[in-house]
Amino acid sequence: MDTEFGLNVVHRAKNDGGISITKSTSNGLDASLLTKTLAARELVSHADLIAHLKLNNVQNVKVGAFDTDGILRGKYISLDKLEGALTGGFGFCDVVFGWDSADVLYDVASCGQDPKKMITGWHTGYPDTLAKLDLSTFRYIPWEADTAFILSDFYDSEGQALEICPRQNLKKVVARARQMGFEPMAACEFEFFFFKETPKSVREKSYKNL
Repeated sequence: MDTEFGLNVVHRAKNDGGISITKSTSNGLDASLLTKTLAARELVSHADLIAHLKLNNVQNVKVGAFDTDGILRGKYISLDKLEGALTGGFGFCDVVFGWDSADVLYDVASCGQDPKKMITGWHTGYPDTLAKLDLSTFRYIPWEADTAFILSDFYDSEGQALEICPRQNLKKVVARARQMGFEPMAACEFEFFFFKETPKSVREKSYKNL
């Protein structure tokens, strides 16, 4: 059973070159988004993907990448720019490796065992670094009409995986675990508090003594 956007897909089958969902529970979301997402992931060529997006009235695509704190950072690009990004990647400001979760710049951002190996900072002017799209992460965004989303990975100027990139490091960990005979599995842990308050009462208490 696949799960996308809260859609629990019990079965899916190919029909006439497309993909249809034969049984699912929508949980209030549009099942057609999942259908379009799965169809897009079946496309082989970049030209076919662009044609698919145009057919579905997509004007812009949101591309995202993770910073060193695991926070998703992203931007919108047009379909014209997406065509080039699919082929050769695109520039993404490397400040994502030089600030904290509150967007406060670090004085020094280093990587590896050599403390002199500077990743980015005022001395570099926070230039763009190469990002490449991972089309296996393609999906439509339920809460943004006619908008698609794709995750990216970072690479150095020679096209090698950037050491500080969180997703690149995760790939190394997963590959190493599999070589040892393990299959990594992960999940999110949600931590939160419940208060017997209302939006009005918390403001009246200035968010204290709740």
